Amino acid sequence: MDPLELVRYAESECHSWFNANEIVPLILQEHSSEEPQVISLDNICMVDGSWTSTAQFSGCGWFWKDSTGKIQLMGTRNLRRRETALQSEAL
Repeated sequence: MDPLELVRYAESECHSWFNANEIVPLILQEHSSEEPQVISLDNICMVDGSWTSTAQFSGCGWFWKDSTGKIQLMGTRNLRRRETALQSEAL
């Protein structure tokens, strides 16, 4: 499987899992002049890669956190070393 395709698949799985389990709460909003004190990231999917010029392998990993900061899904993969660090990050 193409590395970029793998990342897109992982991201798609994150979104599909979230959408399948999404419950939209009814929120009554009060009018307030105060600025919010907290920034919410809601759901977030993070992807990273690992590469060194002397290693035989490179790797990639990802995880999905929900709006409470709890990790819902994660995964890793070990691959033959790519030619550059950028190629590993693009996995």
